[in-house]
Amino acid sequence: ETKAWRCAICGYVHTGSEPPEVCPVCGAPRGVFEAQSPKAQPVVKVTVERWRCLNCTYIHVGSEPPKTCPVCGVPSGRFEPLTEPVTQIAEATGVGRVVVVGAGNRGAQGGTLEKLSSILEAKSVPHTLEVFNEQPYFPLVGTWVEYLSDRTQGHRKRIRRYTRKLWEKYPDYHFTRYQSKTDFTEESFSSVMEEILALFDASWQAEALAEENALEDLKSFYQQVATVFLEKGLLDLCTLHCDHTIIAFELNLVYRGSVHMLFGAYNRDYADWSPGNAILSEIIKDSYKKEYEKIEFGGEYLDYKKLWTKSMAPSYHLRVHGNTLRAKIKKIIDR
Repeated sequence: ETKAWRCAICGYVHTGSEPPEVCPVCGAPRGVFEAQSPKAQPVVKVTVERWRCLNCTYIHVGSEPPKTCPVCGVPSGRFEPLTEPVTQIAEATGVGRVVVVGAGNRGAQGGTLEKLSSILEAKSVPHTLEVFNEQPYFPLVGTWVEYLSDRTQGHRKRIRRYTRKLWEKYPDYHFTRYQSKTDFTEESFSSVMEEILALFDASWQAEALAEENALEDLKSFYQQVATVFLEKGLLDLCTLHCDHTIIAFELNLVYRGSVHMLFGAYNRDYADWSPGNAILSEIIKDSYKKEYEKIEFGGEYLDYKKLWTKSMAPSYHLRVHGNTLRAKIKKIIDR
């Protein structure tokens, strides 16, 4: 008898007499599948074209995952397939897979992490839910002027100096924030992306990635991210120009009043002018004007971020252990 079997973790629906041994989407064991009427859910044909690394979230495009992740080096078993049909089902049923959750209070995530953890626990699926690290965030309370007034005099001078010394030196200094298709009136989206990726090519991050043969893959990943964000109205692409060139950029996600900083770089030829802090100053000021609620700095916690905020929040990591040799060893250790 043909039945519909729905994965309780990611929402994938399998049609057959028995559930699959392993969910082809999230890797969960057959025990998490629940029998449903064949008409209860649409039959989804899964055609995998993209694979996401569960360790670093790198996206690989192809019919099969790579042998090893070019970014973090984990084996192919640590990749999960990404397909649009499954994503749609997950959103429709309210069940999704969370691997890394940005900085924020554990309970403030709408109970999503706790709910997923409870489902996994009930289905005896091995998993860990732990604090990933501490992340700084900037609460946008009040106004920019009020924020500065609460700083010490020396602090205020330093913050103002980041942008003032640049526009005094370079009359063509300007900050641009692209968030919708209409913002690309004079320059096409592709040309702006080409410009920021060319700047990234000259950054110190690119040098490290090139040594690991991961530079082009990372650039391709963020090109895809920006394209999807633009279509969904989530893009926040900020650039800083002066001296007839780009000196810094930040590619962010804007969602429900929060700015999540993801990917950026600055021009090393202008390092003495602190372009990273200059563009961050512009982003914060403009975010006050747009009445956003907060900015999550993201990335590694670097000391320079202490200049802007002392607010910190834990970032949580939910990891579902699969059936790889590494996962089996971990299960034994956890016992």
